[in-house]
Amino acid sequence: MTQHIRALTLAPEQMNRLYECGSYAKANDSTPDSSHLEKRVMEVLSSSPKPSVSKGELTCSLSKRQKASLDAALENLMASGKIKHRKGMKGGHWYSLA
Repeated sequence: MTQHIRALTLAPEQMNRLYECGSYAKANDSTPDSSHLEKRVMEVLSSSPKPSVSKGELTCSLSKRQKASLDAALENLMASGKIKHRKGMKGGHWYSLA
């Protein structure tokens, strides 16, 4: 039931991909949608007990296919003002909610 309600709120491109793949799991595994990957990054940042999360921690929470698109998703989120980026003391990258 939840999947049917969720399907009604998807963009036309997402609906087409879902129809072609036959299920949410296959659609998400076959082509990681940038908005889904951005929803996942925001979820990790908002659920973290720490004020900021390292790029390594973000990477560990993603699937193999999502990891390949992580940099683009982070750029989009920073450009839209949803997250902030800072360099760590040892040169690492840290992200937090804006």
